[in-house]
Amino acid sequence: MNIKNILNIAAVVLLGLAFATSFFKPKQLSPCLVFVALICMSISPLINETSNYSHNKSSGILPPYAEKKKLTILSADSFCGFCKKLLGEVETIKRLLNKKGIEVIVISDIKEPQKFKEASQKFKAKGFPHAVLDTGNGKTNEISGYMPAAAYVKKVESYL
Repeated sequence: MNIKNILNIAAVVLLGLAFATSFFKPKQLSPCLVFVALICMSISPLINETSNYSHNKSSGILPPYAEKKKLTILSADSFCGFCKKLLGEVETIKRLLNKKGIEVIVISDIKEPQKFKEASQKFKAKGFPHAVLDTGNGKTNEISGYMPAAAYVKKVESYL
């Protein structure tokens, strides 16, 4: 059950109470209950669906975006020497970041030229290798250029 449903149920219950109290109690309580019910009904549509929380037994209660961190690395293998050097360290980077719950995706201009072109335009990449870290909460951070695997992982961690 999410917050929207709870507010809608609360509004219905309050309206029912207002109706019931209008017969048995003084008229002062009834308008107050109607007012609170109207507030619940007006707030309900404003609540974003991302406010739902899911339960993960290993890590407690987390917002849904908490487990969706993703690092996308754009690698221009056809002409970039630093990209080729970074690709030699991608497995180490993947292994270290996967332990921290970060999915690592590598898009190569040789293996996936169309996807590489689209991602380069989307992320406005001007130099390569170019990486974009999506922390899942609407924030993205960019990493441009080459660095050894340990430094790369440290840079990614600094954005978390």
